[in-house]
Order: sequence, then structure tokens, then C-alpha cells
Amino acid sequence: FDVVYDDVDVVNLSGSLKASPIKGLDFTATVSQNFYDTKFETKPWHLPSLDLNFMAQYTSPNGKLKGRGQIYMQNGVPANTSFIPGKFTTLNSLFDLSLAGEYWFAEKVGAFLELNNLLDNKRERWLYYRTYGINFLGGVTMRF
Repeated sequence: FDVVYDDVDVVNLSGSLKASPIKGLDFTATVSQNFYDTKFETKPWHLPSLDLNFMAQYTSPNGKLKGRGQIYMQNGVPANTSFIPGKFTTLNSLFDLSLAGEYWFAEKVGAFLELNNLLDNKRERWLYYRTYGINFLGGVTMRF
């Protein structure tokens, strides 16, 4: 493992669309494209150029129940496999489905559950460092 430094100019173009067909239900789509200009390195190592995000979120009329579904996509990123100029590999892209929900039992006490990477995308975000497979997070929330 070694750290590589470079001066990089980045131009980002992004846009979002949001629709609320009924009260409490929102759909959001976001696209983000990055354009990199590296000064010394061949590629912008480990920096994604394209992100796509689609999300649906529901909030019950009384606000006690919230649910969210999200699809997130990211193109593969270039990774420097050696210090030989021009030699690199492209890591796998990301295609992720996540679900989340929360419920408030009382004004100050609630619970939440998040299910992540439901498609079990096995990829390396950084060269030789795998991401988690399917994972979850749950807990209790208390407001003071």
C-alpha cells in the first residue's frame, strides 16, 4: 500500500428530479457525472465518474412510520495495479439495493432497521479491499 498524490481538476455535472404523486410518497432520481483532469497520474485513481441514485420514500400520515427503498449505481473506478505507467485495472461497478424503515412508538422513542446491499454486490471499493456483502443495522432511537 502506498499513497499517491496528484493535482486534479474536477468538473461535476449533476441533476435531480423529485416527484410526489401522493401525500407522503416521494420519488427522487439523481445523476452525477464527474470529469477529471489529472496533472501527473494517468487516471484519477479510485474516483468514480458516474453516480446514479433512485429513491422512493414513504411517510405515514401521522408521521410514525417511514420507509425508504434505494437503488444506487456507480461505474467502475480505475485502480493503479503497479507503478508502471499505463498499467491499471478497472474495479467492478456498484449496483446496490437498500431498504430502510423506522417506527415511532411514542413521541420520543422509536426503532429503525436498515438492510443494505441486498443484491450482495461483491466488489472492491479500493483495490484489494472488499466491501461488505448483505448487511443490516437496527436500533432504538430516543430523543431527549
